[in-house]
Amino acid sequence: MKQARRMHGERGVTIVEAAFVLPILFLFVLALVDIGLWEFQTTQASNAARDGARAGILHYKTAAGSTASPGGADFTTINNAVKARLANQQYSVTVSCVGPTSDTTITGDCSSASIGIDSSSTDRIKVVVTWSRAGLSPIGKLFGVAQTVTGTATLQLVGLPQ
Repeated sequence: MKQARRMHGERGVTIVEAAFVLPILFLFVLALVDIGLWEFQTTQASNAARDGARAGILHYKTAAGSTASPGGADFTTINNAVKARLANQQYSVTVSCVGPTSDTTITGDCSSASIGIDSSSTDRIKVVVTWSRAGLSPIGKLFGVAQTVTGTATLQLVGLPQ
């Protein structure tokens, strides 16, 4: 008889344990999906910046600028290359000319870039693409209400501009 009472007292234990475990399980699965989406968007940003930099190595004279303060027609060419990669994503793009060995920005536009035969005297173009994204899970939101997705590409300027 005591055994029957013990078994009767353990009824519903599985449901109570599941009520504790399932929310934690769903939280971790959602966090994993959130981190995966963040990594995917970072890859998208890097690819968009690379596409913009590829367009920029051909059209760089008036490329320096940002979405808030665009440069000339060459900036528009770079921005269109980024836009083609990102479709309808809201983003900002910054284009700058940097020195041959460091990321120090060359002041002014890129028309003063030193294009030489020697690779040590050749400047580079740097394209940075960023946007904000909201986290899906409470764990993702621990990193901030809106996380920033950033992609950067720096390519060497070789030859004369068009």
